[in-house]
Amino acid sequence: MAIGSGAEIGVKFGMWKDMTEQDKQAWYDHVRIVWAGNLMAGYATIGYPDRKDGNMLLNKVCPNCGTETVFNLNKKDYDEWMRGKLIQTVFPEFTPMQRETMITGFCEPCWEALMIDEDE
Repeated sequence: MAIGSGAEIGVKFGMWKDMTEQDKQAWYDHVRIVWAGNLMAGYATIGYPDRKDGNMLLNKVCPNCGTETVFNLNKKDYDEWMRGKLIQTVFPEFTPMQRETMITGFCEPCWEALMIDEDE
């Protein structure tokens, strides 16, 4: 099956369940390259959900400076958050700033600079 956007037409990957670990990594690498603009703008994230330990990695890219932050999350908790459960309920182990980064992508220095601008 071809993945969906114009830049991806003709790029073929099999069904996820049938892909080898190498094929899955190739897909993630492809998505990173093709979607780099959206990732850098903070509009997209990439998760790596098929880890054997039940966790996943969630990458967020600051829309202001491009700093990448990677979170190691429990997949079931992540799914609860995506279904609407409050982030502070699902991930109490993270600081409020870490949760903000998970939501918006903004890194702490950029978030603080943004808040200073709003206070003026």
